[in-house]
Amino acid sequence: MPVRIGILGNYGHHNNGDEAILWGLLRQLAAWPEPPRVTVFSFDPADTRRRHPQVEAVPVLVRKGGKVALLPTVLALYRRLRQLDLLIIGGGALLMDTFRHQALLYTGVARIARLAGVPVVYHAVGAGPIETALGRRLIRNSANRAASVSVRDSESQELLKRIGVRRPVAVVSDPAFGLTAADGTRMWNEAEPSGASGTGADGEGTGLTEEQEKRIGEGASAGARRWLPPRRPGVLRVGISAMPCYYPGLASDGDPERYRAYVEGMRTLTRELLAVEVPTAVEIVYFGTKYPQDVETAKDILAGMDVETLTAPWAAEPDSGGTRAGTATGAGRQGQPGQKKQKKVYLLDRELAPPDLIALMGELDMLIATRLHALILAAVAGTPSIGIAYRSKVQAIFADNGREKWAVSPEEAGWPAKLLDLWRAMAGRLEEERQAVRRMAEANRQAAYEQTRALARWVRSGVHIQEGGTT
Repeated sequence: MPVRIGILGNYGHHNNGDEAILWGLLRQLAAWPEPPRVTVFSFDPADTRRRHPQVEAVPVLVRKGGKVALLPTVLALYRRLRQLDLLIIGGGALLMDTFRHQALLYTGVARIARLAGVPVVYHAVGAGPIETALGRRLIRNSANRAASVSVRDSESQELLKRIGVRRPVAVVSDPAFGLTAADGTRMWNEAEPSGASGTGADGEGTGLTEEQEKRIGEGASAGARRWLPPRRPGVLRVGISAMPCYYPGLASDGDPERYRAYVEGMRTLTRELLAVEVPTAVEIVYFGTKYPQDVETAKDILAGMDVETLTAPWAAEPDSGGTRAGTATGAGRQGQPGQKKQKKVYLLDRELAPPDLIALMGELDMLIATRLHALILAAVAGTPSIGIAYRSKVQAIFADNGREKWAVSPEEAGWPAKLLDLWRAMAGRLEEERQAVRRMAEANRQAAYEQTRALARWVRSGVHIQEGGTT
């Protein structure tokens, strides 16, 4: 009988960085000698079932009258957890307390699992910020009682040690590294719902036909090209993915002034890139990994600029050989004859599921991004990237992979100029950087699969949970 495994994380919030984690983890579990039966605890089970029809998806929370019903939630979780052999909590930035109730939620489900007699594994999680005494106590006690704890970066490992986690904490690869450039699937067919998982190199079946499997990669690339304007010779295509850093109500450190400063910094960067002509001109594509929040931030950035913002679908301009969008937004409108021609910026105003993102990344020459998983998926696609380290996790994972020089914090003075300097440096050695990120991604991919194979060996050994560890 297959092992029954539950997975709990930040799934079902339409954050496609987190969804890439889940997709990678499911791919790795499916590569076990005897694949487990998987139940995903989701904040939107219908969305999770649509993306992954091969798994069971159940709600994390029970709501009544639009509000969380605590006792029905606990009872429903207990009944579900009792049917499992193992609960994996991860990956993603789950061990933190800067968002309301987050520490209580994940450690609370872990406690219910232990009461149900189910071992708990924290797998490839990020830790921090942890700023309150209650958060430190909840996370410390839960980690010390888990069967296993692994984190995705050395900074998280050190933080758990500082708050009193006594058990061994391993540093492992983020599960999203388990994906490959060939995993940009189903984009040859715009009618198919976004988010369907594909069949990867390690053999997970997800309902695609044999003919569809053959078209993975080739079809994905063609689909991505339909979203982008035709290539112009000698023009470097740079993707930019912003996020609502410091935005009140969306960020835990919401501050209107800091958000405005971030937006203005991104405008400065965009203007400077558009002004580049030597050694090559630049074409900019804005997109997001969390929709619509990231795209709304891009619109805020572009609204304060003298550019023409073009959104899909694209069609050839009959007189110029360029492209014209279905819509033009912000300040961007075609100028009158004799006026200076405005620069164009392309905006993908749509949700991009993980396969979409991988295929899109493969059509970029470089990426500049704030969200960690935009940067990870760029590496998966073999595209060099520069990180805007709004959260220290970006700098931490870059450092663990020997790429710390390619990240800049928006807290640094003059950070847009520093980003531009990094861009120039990377543009001057682009092929070398492509090879470097491909090697990094492959090393992490192999490590991600080995991590879950080790978990399979652990499960087969029949290890039982005890307070504070395993025997």
